[in-house]
This record gives sequence, C-alpha cells and structure tokens, in this order.
Amino acid sequence: MLNKKSLLAILLIASQGSLASEKAHELYDSIYSEKPAPDVIRTLHKMAESGDVDAQSLLGWEYYQPRYDTKPNVQEAIKWFELAAKQGDEEAPLALGDIYYEGEQVRVDYAKAYALFNQATQRGVNLAWSRLGMMYANGQYVEVDCSKAKEYLDKGVHIYTGPEDFMAACRKDMIDRKTVDDTLPVITITRSGMRDNFLDKGFSCMDSLFAKTNKLGEVANLRVTYNIKSPSGKETIQTVGFAPFGLNRLDINFTDYRLDSFTSNSLLILYKPEFERKSCATVRTTIVAATATIKGKDVDLMKAGAIEQKW
Repeated sequence: MLNKKSLLAILLIASQGSLASEKAHELYDSIYSEKPAPDVIRTLHKMAESGDVDAQSLLGWEYYQPRYDTKPNVQEAIKWFELAAKQGDEEAPLALGDIYYEGEQVRVDYAKAYALFNQATQRGVNLAWSRLGMMYANGQYVEVDCSKAKEYLDKGVHIYTGPEDFMAACRKDMIDRKTVDDTLPVITITRSGMRDNFLDKGFSCMDSLFAKTNKLGEVANLRVTYNIKSPSGKETIQTVGFAPFGLNRLDINFTDYRLDSFTSNSLLILYKPEFERKSCATVRTTIVAATATIKGKDVDLMKAGAIEQKW
C-alpha cells in the first residue's frame, strides 16, 4: 500500500505534466514503459545542472520520494527544490513546505513551512491552502483561527472526511488543548508486517508503521530507531521519522489513505544488500530508541516509558 506521501508525490508530479518539460518528464516516466531509458537519474542531473527547471524539480522528488534506486537524501531534495522554486516552479514551494511541516527527515520548522505554503498559494497551488488551513486549525506558528482555517480548507484540494460542524469541532479542540493535563501521552507503534517492496525493484523490503497517541496534544519530530536483523544474523540500525499528529480530532484527509488525527504513518524501507527479497518475512525488528517533541519539549520516550510496540 502506498503511504500518504507517496500518493501526494505522484499527484504533484502528475499535475506538473502539462506545464513541464516533455523531455524531463518522458525520461522520468520511462520507468513505466517496456523499455525504460538508461541512466535516467544521471541524465536528469546533467539537465538540472544546465538549468532545466523541470529536471531540478524531478530530482527533488527523486531524493524526497524515490521512484528509481536512489536512496532518500533530504538535503539533496531541498537543494533541487530550492533551485526549481527560484526559477518559478509552481510545486517546489509546496514540496519544501511539506518537508519542513511534516518533519520526517528534518526537524519541524513551522515558520518556514508557513512562508513556503503562502508562496505556493501565490503560484496557484490549491493544495497549499489546505496546508495553511490545518496550521490555522492547529495553531502551528499562527494563532488558532477556525474561520480562516475553514476558509482555507475550502479553497484547498483534499478528501474531506472531517466533522459536519467544523467550527464547533475546531473551537473545542482549541479549548481542550489548553486544558489537557501535562502527563505524557503513550505512543503506540504498530506495523503491517515486513514484505517485499513492490514499488521499486531497487529496494528489498518494507514495512508500514503506524504511531498513535492516546491523548490530545502535539507529537512532533517523532523518531523511532530500529535494530534490524536479517535471517543470516546481520544487523543494521535505521531511524524512521513521523509527521506531527495528535493536535486535533478533525480527521481531515488529504489522500484516500485514511488515518485519524491521532495517528501518523511512515515506512521502514530496507536498502541493504543483505536483506534479500525472499527473506523479508523473516526480518526481525526491535525498537531501541524513540524520541519526540511533546507540547514543545523534547522527550526520550524510551526512558519515560511512553512508547509501546504491538506486533
């Protein structure tokens, strides 16, 4: 199953097609043809380095949400998105804003996200209105403004499954966030199970992970570190980041990958050659560290006894 960000990446890349360089997109999309083009990423690099804005944007996506054999590299993604944004690319500011808003690969920076989402709206990207709407509903960088949140969400593009009375629910969340007690939430991690990565032949195995909080209050910068052991006994360490969750009970969705507001999902993808496809089901994972920012304070969840795993 695709995760929400993979779906978003496909949506945004597809939406650029009508305005983008045919050469860059035909090259990048050749992975779906019977005869994929050779050296796609290397060719895109040459195009991007010569100033092709569409190649720059596509490289940003490739390092952010790889389609080929590229390993994610958020700094490379930021570099190429920033170059594309400077040349007027419509979607690059939204992609950059998402990187800083979701904080899965860098620490959350709502000030940067807010500025980038605003820039994206000025370039006609309707999805950016949805992001701003959530920031006003949650009070992220800005003061809570339920009227503005509803206005912006209505301008946006998303699959809306929120409450019938948005204003009442938004105001209740705002009040309850202020009065919730200071005890730490318990974060529960569940998984779908390690399986072959059917999305990209360059990867070996992947597992869908779900983090859920048991109380209202922001959980941001969640990082869960796993010890991963292959059937042959080889071990590696990998850390997975999660987007913020727990700030509201609105249950608004931006894709058809439905989660409630108290849950965030991510992927654990194994790139190491020792993890062969045939052994994915027998890979063993154990949480060895977990940290998060809870209501603005960094917390060692393992030390505080505030994280559980249920397999």
